[in-house]
Formats: sequence, structure tokens, C-alpha cells
Amino acid sequence: MDRNVEKLKPLYEWFKDVLTIVAAEAMPQPLGARVSEERAFVDFMADCLRRAGTGIEGLTTEEEPLDFERHLSDLPPGLREEIEAGIADDLVVGFRQSGGPSLTFYRTDDGVPMMARLKTLHLGKDGSRINFDFEEESSGTQRLMEILPILADAASSESVYVIDELDRKLHPLLSRFFVESFIRRCGDAQRTQLIFTTHDTHLMDLELLRRDEIWLFEKDRYGASRLYSLNDLKVRPDLKIEQSYLNGRFGGIPLIEEPVKSTDAPC
Repeated sequence: MDRNVEKLKPLYEWFKDVLTIVAAEAMPQPLGARVSEERAFVDFMADCLRRAGTGIEGLTTEEEPLDFERHLSDLPPGLREEIEAGIADDLVVGFRQSGGPSLTFYRTDDGVPMMARLKTLHLGKDGSRINFDFEEESSGTQRLMEILPILADAASSESVYVIDELDRKLHPLLSRFFVESFIRRCGDAQRTQLIFTTHDTHLMDLELLRRDEIWLFEKDRYGASRLYSLNDLKVRPDLKIEQSYLNGRFGGIPLIEEPVKSTDAPC
């Protein structure tokens, strides 16, 4: 909005404040900061993780003054400068390398740069609480924790969430748990919407989603894709959508030939 075009301001603010796009490999927001500061958020996350059968009883953080040389000595210079600039602007910066810890960087009211490491709490056999690092959790649990903040925020304001590959690393039952929880939590909040792509055919269930909420992509032999709604097709209300889709009734499935045989020539 450098040119201050007033007519475009609502459009700009919608993209900035309402739309949230979650890439397949992305964490929507730094979890450590919210765990450190928001008690209600921690309670909500812990309740969801218990309901999902993850074995997690709670969340916490370990915080200490930031020392790049000790904590992140192998960080690329450009990334370090980006984190330092964010801290200097009083932003909360989330960071996670592939397979590494979930870290959050911020500055205290006294101007001290801090680092928070996300921890999960489990119950031991003797009833004691045991801390685990975030990266010690399974990849599916990590993914669930990364998208659960969407549920925490979904019913509180106008929001549109677009998630690429919702089912990435998630058990099919956890994918359904998330979608069903979003629908129940939002209730009649008509200005809140979830849009996601998935290969999880178990979600093709008319008891979960309406026909007009299920859309299919079909790629032709030239590589062009066509998007169409299940609502455009003649579908009986009692039809098993998933099985019919896998049988090719609605299109949108890969054209796979016979499996490779042991006698076939190597590639």
C-alpha cells in the first residue's frame, strides 16, 4: 500500500488479515511464543492432543538468552540476519530446520534477545511428567501440532485457511479428526472457511462433507488440469463416494497401467 490507494485498502487488508495459506512443509505460526504467553491456547492444544490419542498431556517451553554461536553456530549468515532483524523490530520469529528443534526468538521488554524451545509433556508409569523435545515426537504428531492452532483461532474471527496436503504425515483418522473438529468448532460462523487439498479418500464421505464441498482435479494427457465439483455429477445420497471414486466413476484418478513384473526390463 505504498501508493495509498484507498479503494484497494479493504482488498489488501483481507489478504493480510483474513487469508492464511499453509504450504505442505510450513508451520503456520511459531508455537513456542503462544505456548509461552497464552494459557488458554496451551489448554486448548493439550485437550486436542489428548483427544487425538497422541499421549501428550501438556506443552511448555524452555527459555534462555539467545546465543547464536552456542545455539545456532551453523546457521547461514542470511538467515541469521533475518532473525536478528525480526527480533530488532520486536517481532516473534519462528524457526525450524528439517528434523531440528522448534525454536522461537523474541525480545523481552528489557531488550534481551531470547530463545524458546518447544517441549511436550508425557506421563511416566509412576505418574510423573516427562519432557520431550518437539522433534522427538512422531512426524504425524508434529504435523498435527503445527495445524491445531487453526482450530484454536477458527471460531474467533473472519478467517479463510488454505492448507496444501492436509493429510501429509497424518493417519487418516487424524485427518478426519481435524476436519470434523473444524466443522464443529466453527458451528454457524459463516465467515470462517477451510480449503484444503488431500489424497486421503477417506474424507470423501457425505456424512462429513456436502457434495458441493468436494471438488476433484482431473489431468488430461497434455498435463492440463480441470477442477469440478462432485455436486455437478449425478450422485445418489446413499452412494459410497470413496469406493465409487477409486473405481473411476467420477474421474480425477491417475491412469495407471498394470504393475511392473519381475520379467520386465529395468528402467
